[in-house]
Parts: sequence; structure tokens; C-alpha cells
Amino acid sequence: MKCHNIQKRLSAYQDGELDLREQEQVRGHLLSCRACREQFAELERVWQTLEGLEQVHPDPWFYRQVVRKI
Repeated sequence: MKCHNIQKRLSAYQDGELDLREQEQVRGHLLSCRACREQFAELERVWQTLEGLEQVHPDPWFYRQVVRKI
């Protein structure tokens, strides 16, 4: 599989959303391709950073106000 196709699947691979055959293809490609491996590592760093952020809880009326304005 080409890098472009692998890179489109990295998020799904990370989330465990690929079937077994696709998982193996991505895993195999990552073992042999430094550029895609680095992009996957960057994706993991981004998610780790996001997980560390404090969760924001909107005002209970926020959604009602948005719907009303739509």
C-alpha cells in the first residue's frame, strides 16, 4: 500500500476501526516506512496532549441558545 493510502487510515488504525487485514497492512507499512511512522507518532502525541486538557462543560442553556439561533 502506498503512503498516501496508509496516511488516510492512520486515525482509524489508532482507534482500532480497521478490519484485521487493513490493520496488518498498516502495521507492516509502518515497520518499513519512516515517514509514515513519524506521522503516526505525531498523531499519537496530539491525542496524548488532547487527553491531558481539562474538559470544558458548557452552560446548560448553551445548546438551547444555539438551536434557537439556527
